[in-house]
Parts: sequence; C-alpha cells; structure tokens
Amino acid sequence: MPTQVIVEQFTSRVLADNPLGDPATRPLPIILPPDYASHDASSGKRYPVLYGLAGFTGNGPMMLNLGAWQPNLQQRIDRLMADGKLPPAIYVLPDCFTRYGGSQYLNSTAIGRYEDYVIDEIVPHVDR
Repeated sequence: MPTQVIVEQFTSRVLADNPLGDPATRPLPIILPPDYASHDASSGKRYPVLYGLAGFTGNGPMMLNLGAWQPNLQQRIDRLMADGKLPPAIYVLPDCFTRYGGSQYLNSTAIGRYEDYVIDEIVPHVDR
C-alpha cells in the first residue's frame, strides 16, 4: 500500500506583510504513511515526523515532482518502506521559497520570519 500525499493551504501569521511581499498562504505537502488513514486516533499511535527542507533553488512541493530518470521523494519513500528499510513516518515539505529565487529558513528583517514559520507555526500544526 503506497503513502498518501495531502496538500494543505497553510496561512502564516508570521509571513504576513513580509518585506518582499511573498505570499503568506502557501502549499504544505504532507506525505502520510500507508496505514495512517486506517489508524484509530484514540489508540494513541504516533508517527515520527521528518521535515524535508529543500536546497536554495527549490521548495518543498518540488520534491514531489516527477523526474524523467529518477524517482521523486514519495516514490523513494514507498520503495524503502516496501523493502522494510524505512519505518512508517510523516514527511512534511514546507514551502519557504522567496522572491529572490531561493528557500529561506532563517529569520531575516530583509526577507521575513521563515524560521518562525517552520518552527512556531508548521511544527505545532503538524503535531496537533
């Protein structure tokens, strides 16, 4: 059974009115383990959560793009889980792309509060 990708539209308070005018509402792809939909929330079962932070010219949603010669992140996760090399987990792929063409993960008075966006907003949102 493959993983499932959901894409939420997440609106950030800390990115609102950022100096570059970049959007405060951004896609937030989350890869859920195969058994996530069938698990009973009252069972107390928890999954590890891993955050995929894209390199400078990328963003989280780009990690799901299909490539001509290599699997995307979801396909790699599915294969590793099927081979028993990776336990079920939740993967979160935040979009921290800026007008300057790169992802930002630090707070900056010139660009915006991206560190706070990930740590203070996305992490608590996913952990709920």
